[in-house]
Amino acid sequence: MSKEREIKPFSLNLYYTIEEDIITILDQQHNELGTFIQQFNQEEKEFHFLDYNFSELSISQLQEYLVFQLKVPIVCYAQKVIIEGFPLKRELTNQILDIFKKEYGGSFKVDNIEEIAGLCNIVISISQPRRTHYIQQAYLRNFSSNKADWVPNNKKKKARIFVYDKIKDIIVNIGNTEPEKKFGQRIEGIAYKDHFYSLALENYMADTLEKQIPPIFKKLLAKKRISTLTNLEKETFVKYLILTWNRPTEAREHMKEVYEKGLIEAIEMDPEIELPKNIKPVINEDSLRLEHELVSPSDALLITWGKIYLKFLEIYTFHSSLNSILLTNNSIHLNSHTPHES
Repeated sequence: MSKEREIKPFSLNLYYTIEEDIITILDQQHNELGTFIQQFNQEEKEFHFLDYNFSELSISQLQEYLVFQLKVPIVCYAQKVIIEGFPLKRELTNQILDIFKKEYGGSFKVDNIEEIAGLCNIVISISQPRRTHYIQQAYLRNFSSNKADWVPNNKKKKARIFVYDKIKDIIVNIGNTEPEKKFGQRIEGIAYKDHFYSLALENYMADTLEKQIPPIFKKLLAKKRISTLTNLEKETFVKYLILTWNRPTEAREHMKEVYEKGLIEAIEMDPEIELPKNIKPVINEDSLRLEHELVSPSDALLITWGKIYLKFLEIYTFHSSLNSILLTNNSIHLNSHTPHES
């Protein structure tokens, strides 16, 4: 089977295949349930869905698929979605749209919806985030150089930290103002990359872990023992560890290298394809972002991993006469550990 016809799951009950612009929906036994056309204008960041042929799908399956169809443009950093003739009545379609409006707030706007002969036409605008942090600000604030200035009044935007460029071997842009000279840069202005994550992942982090993890940090720093956490706090902490480990720019760069190397090897193995020496296959940024964000595990899988990792998790503390702690652009390091023989 060619890669274009690879069968992929998008829920527990439904699967799909892609061949050029045509998406085919399958059931659990991989029987065909319907098709539609999906087009993506890379330059305009616009998804267009049309020509639905879903005669075999139930209402619940249609709603299930609409959820998936709306999530794909969000993860792919689309800014507009146009759906023509989705085979669901307006009232039932609005039930799904209301879920997205509640989850994403003003970043998900339904510009127009109309029903014609039982088919819905929908136009949606999506406001994607610009500045996205690959190291969580809540984590960095634990190492702030000016806690007395912002902690008492919880003015997080005032939190500062010194920044060192390990490639250039310099302290980065301290600036000329007194706060910059004394305390370094504002944390909100470091460890980020424009347009690196989509609204989907940023929203998930903001509504869950970024609210839940600061008090857990505070408890761990005070008690320095994992046993002081409740079971729910332990599960949340491990979710944070896994997602943070997978979140930095290095993770995506590694993924890009693996995908492009694998593509070259596949081409070299195909006798019908001859790749010119000066041509190198490159995965585009939108596809790479989609693969990177979809690699983030589900809550159920994170909890399963957590039960395993928590058996081996230790909190390491150290004492130093130095006043400085050096952090890196990847705040999670995984090391294998074998207990010493007695």
